[in-house]
Amino acid sequence: PTVFPCCRAMPPKPARAPVLIAGGGPVGLYTSVLLSRFGVPSILLERQRAGIPHPRAHLINTRSMELFREVGLDQRVESLAPPMREWREFRYCRSLLGRQIACDDHMATPAWDVLQEASPARLTHVSQPGLEEVLREEAARLAPEAGSQLLFGYECAHFDVLPGGGVRVEARRATRGGGGEGGGEGEVIEMEGSALLACDGAHSPVRRALGLRLSGPPPLQHFKSVHFRAPSLAERLAERPAMLYFVFHPEAVAVLVAHHMGRGEWVAQLPFFPPLQDGTALDVAECGRIIEELVGGPLPDLSVCSAGAWRMSAKVAQRMSVGPVHLLGDAAHQFPPAGAFGMNTGLQDAHNIAWKLAAVHHGSASERLLSSYDAERRPVAHANARLAVHNYERGLRVAEALGLPAAAPDLAAGALGAASRA
Repeated sequence: PTVFPCCRAMPPKPARAPVLIAGGGPVGLYTSVLLSRFGVPSILLERQRAGIPHPRAHLINTRSMELFREVGLDQRVESLAPPMREWREFRYCRSLLGRQIACDDHMATPAWDVLQEASPARLTHVSQPGLEEVLREEAARLAPEAGSQLLFGYECAHFDVLPGGGVRVEARRATRGGGGEGGGEGEVIEMEGSALLACDGAHSPVRRALGLRLSGPPPLQHFKSVHFRAPSLAERLAERPAMLYFVFHPEAVAVLVAHHMGRGEWVAQLPFFPPLQDGTALDVAECGRIIEELVGGPLPDLSVCSAGAWRMSAKVAQRMSVGPVHLLGDAAHQFPPAGAFGMNTGLQDAHNIAWKLAAVHHGSASERLLSSYDAERRPVAHANARLAVHNYERGLRVAEALGLPAAAPDLAAGALGAASRA
């Protein structure tokens, strides 16, 4: 798994680091950066040997940009964004090239002016693979001096909370989905730490091993996320650019996300409807056909790169800390994408726990400080879940005006309110 010089092979006896990190997406990588800057050695495990190219999160909010400014990464992140004129608007339309229903400029409001005055940082629009590359490079740069390690191609296969405190982890070389060569697959190595941070995603094996449930309503919607390239759209949409296109077409009601219009990087969120359909209902050819319908004309340069099914949910873990194990990001909470709370909340989770771990490690605070992580971050997660559902409901007003039903968010909001009071 030697992606970087600091990703050395592990010794035969259990390795030791104050903090072990399961998962190397944006949240795990940012956590590694923070801990290294705070002088706290860590070992990060990420089953993928290289980043996942399928774009997911893309809007980095003002608070997250403040955090990147704090570690000197804000300008590098901003340099990856397309010009603001390409992403400042949301458009509602019958098709991208056809009839326009409405346009919403989010930077032409008093609230935007207030936000600009309140912070030296500015929200930006950067696709997750690009952000991960910046964080991966910075984590690797800082790791040697901090005594940290980044182990790509390894996953947390098992962990135990030790009677005397801390955790022991069995890390296994990933055998599926990790990419790269297969030599040494299945190899198991052991390591110990004072804390384990679960940054291992919505299906978190660490959370499941702890027996923690996610509280919240049933899935609000099911989507096929389709990453496609179509460079010709940049010129054809030059007079109607946007970050999000909400398309109300007879073929499908869908959202097309311009991750970087100039480079032709797009994602289409195409709904499907269990139990009548499942995630296999839309194959590559069908996705391409629907995308051309949503665009409103043929796309000779259309290339479907990847596709995967996902469930839009609003859920929060029962607890975000159990002893020395702490949940961060999607492992702890999942939101509808309306408002871009998912990755941003996870980055802010990392900031909250990292300085506390550093204070304990350096002897300036007792371990009791770590109990404040759940007390502080879980209410934020519940509040963001409710707000994301509210934003989702507001976005459906256009659909309601067109005669489409939108009752699911009301049911979700009630369930979330009950869960936060439990």
